[in-house]
Amino acid sequence: MVQYIESKTLKESLESFDPQTSLNEQFEELAKYFLYGGYIHVKSENIDRRIFIKEVEFYFYDETGKIESNNKVYHRNGKYSNIPDNDVLPIGRNTHYFKPGSLYLHASGVDITFENKENKFRASALIRAFSVEEKGHLQPIYIKRNQNVIVDPRSTYIYEYMFEGLSIFGGNKYSINWIDEWKEAPKQITKKERINIGDEKKWRFIWT
Repeated sequence: MVQYIESKTLKESLESFDPQTSLNEQFEELAKYFLYGGYIHVKSENIDRRIFIKEVEFYFYDETGKIESNNKVYHRNGKYSNIPDNDVLPIGRNTHYFKPGSLYLHASGVDITFENKENKFRASALIRAFSVEEKGHLQPIYIKRNQNVIVDPRSTYIYEYMFEGLSIFGGNKYSINWIDEWKEAPKQITKKERINIGDEKKWRFIWT
Protein backbone atom coordinates (compact mmCIF):
# COMPACT_ATOMS: atom_id res chain seq x y z
CA MET A 1 0.00 0.00 0.00
CA VAL A 2 1.14 3.56 -0.74
CA GLN A 3 -0.07 7.03 0.14
CA TYR A 4 -0.80 9.01 -2.99
CA ILE A 5 0.22 12.65 -2.68
CA GLU A 6 -1.02 14.70 -5.61
CA SER A 7 -0.36 18.37 -6.26
CA LYS A 8 -3.64 18.83 -8.16
CA THR A 9 -7.20 18.67 -6.95
CA LEU A 10 -9.75 16.51 -8.77
CA LYS A 11 -11.24 19.68 -10.28
CA GLU A 12 -7.87 20.78 -11.64
CA SER A 13 -7.21 17.31 -13.04
CA LEU A 14 -10.53 17.19 -14.88
CA GLU A 15 -10.01 20.68 -16.27
CA SER A 16 -6.54 19.79 -17.57
CA PHE A 17 -7.64 16.54 -19.27
CA ASP A 18 -6.08 16.39 -22.74
CA PRO A 19 -7.36 13.76 -25.23
CA GLN A 20 -4.33 14.34 -27.44
CA THR A 21 -2.23 12.34 -24.95
CA SER A 22 -2.77 8.74 -23.82
CA LEU A 23 -6.37 8.15 -22.75
CA ASN A 24 -5.37 4.93 -20.97
CA GLU A 25 -2.81 6.69 -18.80
CA GLN A 26 -5.03 9.69 -18.07
CA PHE A 27 -8.03 7.58 -17.10
CA GLU A 28 -5.89 5.46 -14.79
CA GLU A 29 -4.53 8.60 -13.13
CA LEU A 30 -8.02 10.06 -12.75
CA ALA A 31 -9.25 6.78 -11.28
CA LYS A 32 -6.83 7.27 -8.37
CA TYR A 33 -8.53 10.56 -7.57
CA PHE A 34 -12.05 9.11 -7.74
CA LEU A 35 -11.30 5.95 -5.77
CA TYR A 36 -8.72 7.13 -3.25
CA GLY A 37 -8.65 10.92 -3.44
CA GLY A 38 -11.85 11.99 -1.74
CA TYR A 39 -15.61 11.63 -1.57
CA ILE A 40 -18.92 13.24 -2.50
CA HIS A 41 -20.39 15.16 0.42
CA VAL A 42 -24.19 15.46 0.47
CA LYS A 43 -25.41 18.00 2.99
CA SER A 44 -28.83 19.35 3.98
CA GLU A 45 -30.73 20.24 7.15
CA ASN A 46 -31.36 16.54 7.81
CA ILE A 47 -28.53 14.85 5.90
CA ASP A 48 -24.79 14.68 6.43
CA ARG A 49 -23.61 11.97 4.05
CA ARG A 50 -20.39 10.85 2.40
CA ILE A 51 -20.49 8.83 -0.82
CA PHE A 52 -17.24 6.99 -1.61
CA ILE A 53 -16.74 5.81 -5.19
CA LYS A 54 -15.65 2.16 -5.26
CA GLU A 55 -15.81 1.47 -8.97
CA VAL A 56 -15.64 3.90 -11.87
CA GLU A 57 -15.89 3.55 -15.65
CA PHE A 58 -14.58 6.13 -18.10
CA TYR A 59 -16.10 7.15 -21.43
CA PHE A 60 -14.83 9.39 -24.20
CA TYR A 61 -16.33 10.77 -27.40
CA ASP A 62 -14.67 13.10 -29.92
CA GLU A 63 -17.24 15.20 -31.76
CA THR A 64 -14.77 15.92 -34.59
CA GLY A 65 -14.12 12.24 -35.32
CA LYS A 66 -10.35 12.78 -35.31
CA ILE A 67 -9.75 10.73 -32.14
CA GLU A 68 -10.95 7.14 -31.89
CA SER A 69 -14.07 6.89 -29.72
CA ASN A 70 -17.33 4.98 -29.63
CA ASN A 71 -20.96 6.01 -29.47
CA LYS A 72 -21.68 4.62 -26.00
CA VAL A 73 -21.45 8.09 -24.47
CA TYR A 74 -24.91 9.28 -23.39
CA HIS A 75 -24.33 13.04 -23.51
CA ARG A 76 -23.17 13.82 -27.06
CA ASN A 77 -24.37 15.13 -30.40
CA GLY A 78 -26.52 12.71 -32.36
CA LYS A 79 -27.38 10.40 -29.47
CA TYR A 80 -31.01 10.79 -30.46
CA SER A 81 -30.79 11.72 -34.14
CA ASN A 82 -34.58 12.01 -34.55
CA ILE A 83 -34.60 15.11 -32.32
CA PRO A 84 -34.32 18.36 -34.34
CA ASP A 85 -31.46 20.79 -33.86
CA ASN A 86 -32.01 22.75 -30.67
CA ASP A 87 -29.54 24.55 -28.43
CA VAL A 88 -31.87 24.19 -25.44
CA LEU A 89 -32.36 20.44 -25.35
CA PRO A 90 -29.78 18.47 -23.30
CA ILE A 91 -29.74 15.77 -25.96
CA GLY A 92 -29.97 15.85 -29.74
CA ARG A 93 -27.89 16.93 -32.71
CA ASN A 94 -26.56 20.09 -31.09
CA THR A 95 -26.04 19.07 -27.47
CA HIS A 96 -24.60 21.72 -25.17
CA TYR A 97 -21.36 21.13 -23.26
CA PHE A 98 -21.20 20.63 -19.50
CA LYS A 99 -18.62 22.27 -17.26
CA PRO A 100 -16.10 19.83 -15.67
CA GLY A 101 -17.61 18.23 -12.59
CA SER A 102 -21.22 18.47 -13.80
CA LEU A 103 -23.48 15.55 -12.90
CA TYR A 104 -25.43 13.82 -15.67
CA LEU A 105 -28.17 11.33 -14.78
CA HIS A 106 -29.11 8.59 -17.24
CA ALA A 107 -30.31 5.00 -17.46
CA SER A 108 -27.02 3.55 -16.18
CA GLY A 109 -26.52 5.85 -13.19
CA VAL A 110 -24.69 9.13 -12.63
CA ASP A 111 -21.82 10.50 -14.71
CA ILE A 112 -19.30 13.01 -13.45
CA THR A 113 -18.55 14.82 -16.71
CA PHE A 114 -15.52 16.68 -17.99
CA GLU A 115 -16.36 17.99 -21.44
CA ASN A 116 -14.69 20.70 -23.48
CA LYS A 117 -16.56 22.93 -25.94
CA GLU A 118 -13.42 24.47 -27.44
CA ASN A 119 -11.82 21.10 -28.22
CA LYS A 120 -15.18 19.46 -28.97
CA PHE A 121 -14.95 16.34 -26.83
CA ARG A 122 -17.08 14.60 -24.22
CA ALA A 123 -15.61 12.65 -21.33
CA SER A 124 -17.23 11.21 -18.24
CA ALA A 125 -16.76 8.98 -15.23
CA LEU A 126 -19.70 6.68 -14.48
CA ILE A 127 -20.04 5.73 -10.82
CA ARG A 128 -20.49 1.96 -11.06
CA ALA A 129 -20.29 1.10 -7.36
CA PHE A 130 -20.18 3.10 -4.16
CA SER A 131 -20.38 3.04 -0.38
CA VAL A 132 -22.23 5.42 1.91
CA GLU A 133 -21.27 6.81 5.30
CA GLU A 134 -23.98 8.58 7.28
CA LYS A 135 -22.77 10.61 10.29
CA GLY A 136 -19.79 8.30 10.75
CA HIS A 137 -21.64 5.02 10.19
CA LEU A 138 -21.59 2.89 7.04
CA GLN A 139 -24.99 2.19 5.56
CA PRO A 140 -26.01 -1.49 5.16
CA ILE A 141 -26.85 -1.23 1.48
CA TYR A 142 -25.77 -4.35 -0.39
CA ILE A 143 -22.59 -6.44 -0.42
CA LYS A 144 -19.34 -6.47 1.53
CA ARG A 145 -15.95 -6.31 -0.14
CA ASN A 146 -12.54 -6.35 1.54
CA GLN A 147 -12.40 -5.76 5.29
CA ASN A 148 -16.20 -5.64 5.53
CA VAL A 149 -16.50 -2.38 3.59
CA ILE A 150 -20.05 -2.20 2.30
CA VAL A 151 -20.36 -1.57 -1.44
CA ASP A 152 -23.42 -1.16 -3.65
CA PRO A 153 -22.77 -2.19 -7.29
CA ARG A 154 -26.27 -1.20 -8.43
CA SER A 155 -25.26 2.08 -10.03
CA THR A 156 -28.71 3.66 -10.32
CA TYR A 157 -29.35 3.26 -6.57
CA ILE A 158 -27.02 6.20 -6.01
CA TYR A 159 -29.98 8.45 -6.89
CA GLU A 160 -31.48 7.66 -3.47
CA TYR A 161 -28.38 8.77 -1.59
CA MET A 162 -27.40 11.74 -3.73
CA PHE A 163 -30.75 13.48 -4.29
CA GLU A 164 -32.90 12.49 -1.32
CA GLY A 165 -35.40 15.10 -0.16
CA LEU A 166 -34.89 17.78 -2.82
CA SER A 167 -38.08 19.85 -3.11
CA ILE A 168 -39.66 21.00 -6.37
CA PHE A 169 -40.86 24.12 -4.50
CA GLY A 170 -37.37 25.47 -3.80
CA GLY A 171 -35.99 26.57 -0.47
CA ASN A 172 -33.54 23.67 -0.50
CA LYS A 173 -30.58 24.03 1.83
CA TYR A 174 -28.90 21.23 -0.07
CA SER A 175 -25.36 20.84 -1.37
CA ILE A 176 -23.43 18.17 -3.28
CA ASN A 177 -19.68 18.76 -3.28
CA TRP A 178 -16.51 16.81 -3.95
CA ILE A 179 -14.10 16.85 -1.00
CA ASP A 180 -10.43 16.15 -1.75
CA GLU A 181 -9.01 13.79 0.88
CA TRP A 182 -6.30 11.31 -0.04
CA LYS A 183 -6.16 7.84 1.51
CA GLU A 184 -3.82 4.88 1.40
CA ALA A 185 -4.08 2.93 -1.82
CA PRO A 186 -2.52 -0.09 -3.59
CA LYS A 187 0.56 0.46 -5.74
CA GLN A 188 -1.31 -0.82 -8.79
CA ILE A 189 -4.95 -0.04 -9.37
CA THR A 190 -7.31 -2.84 -10.48
CA LYS A 191 -8.66 -2.32 -13.99
CA LYS A 192 -11.06 -4.33 -16.13
CA GLU A 193 -13.13 -4.04 -19.28
CA ARG A 194 -16.26 -1.92 -19.03
CA ILE A 195 -19.62 -3.58 -18.49
CA ASN A 196 -21.80 -4.27 -21.57
CA ILE A 197 -19.57 -2.29 -23.95
CA GLY A 198 -17.98 -5.06 -26.01
CA ASP A 199 -14.49 -3.67 -26.53
CA GLU A 200 -11.16 -4.49 -24.91
CA LYS A 201 -10.48 -1.10 -23.34
CA LYS A 202 -9.79 -1.54 -19.63
CA TRP A 203 -11.41 1.69 -18.55
CA ARG A 204 -13.21 0.28 -15.50
CA PHE A 205 -11.26 0.78 -12.27
CA ILE A 206 -12.08 -0.94 -8.99
CA TRP A 207 -11.28 0.00 -5.39
CA THR A 208 -9.43 -2.73 -3.48
